[in-house]
Amino acid sequence: MNAMRQRKTSRRRLLLAAAVSLAAGAGCGYRPGGQGWKGSSETWRSTEFLPATLTLVDTRSGEEVWTQDIPVGYQMVTRFIEGGGPDRIERPDRLEYQIFQNGTRYGKLRSAVAVPPVNCRRWELTYREAPEYAEDGLRNGFFGNMPPWLELPPRRAPDLSEDKPLYEK
Repeated sequence: MNAMRQRKTSRRRLLLAAAVSLAAGAGCGYRPGGQGWKGSSETWRSTEFLPATLTLVDTRSGEEVWTQDIPVGYQMVTRFIEGGGPDRIERPDRLEYQIFQNGTRYGKLRSAVAVPPVNCRRWELTYREAPEYAEDGLRNGFFGNMPPWLELPPRRAPDLSEDKPLYEK
């Protein structure tokens, strides 16, 4: 009797652990568009052929509350915190945001701004003239955006003075 109860308990624990790991793997991380539930983050990408500008508009007045040009090769991650703003009427919520390299799945949102309530705000995503290329050091190469420690050191140009032959014999 006791052995049977232990087997049922261990099966339940195993099923619970499997369910938790599946749920954690399915919904975690930043992905384009967002995670799909209330209070989750949204991800906005900017590429060479779709360089993006993100604007939050107060629908009561038409005022642009916040705007950001997203650099090419990067993504903007945003999340609204209800009740996180300083003013209970005009700006009761808080927008947390951070720019990451495209493809980043995890990271802390370190910037914030007070925003209007949920029924009084609207996202506007616009695209700048394309193509727009990333700044030097931010290029999307074969390996994507390489971190600074992975970039190859610059090579010296060959000496092309007339007294030296270009190739050794």
